[in-house]
Amino acid sequence: MKTITILAVVLLVAGRAFATETSLHGTYGGSVEDLRARFADAMTLYFKRYDGVVDSDGVGHATYGHDPVTITLAVVDDRHYTLTVSAAKHDTRYTTKWADALRARL
Repeated sequence: MKTITILAVVLLVAGRAFATETSLHGTYGGSVEDLRARFADAMTLYFKRYDGVVDSDGVGHATYGHDPVTITLAVVDDRHYTLTVSAAKHDTRYTTKWADALRARL
């Protein structure tokens, strides 16, 4: 019985070490360049306190606490996009909150 309890605790702790990912879909009007510019602005403003930046590949980065957050914007077609937020050591309530806030700014 003690072995099962220890195994359960180890699995819970190990599960927190992996990144959590949330993807949200949205629609846009205008050009892809405008969408990417709005994403860069939203990323840097929303994650201003957490050193939010967008690199040359268009991927957003921030540091929440001491943990990295990665946000990608994938253009699906001329009207749809997918916003994906990945964060190490954070659960889906954080990644969903961040993705939803960024999507609202696009």
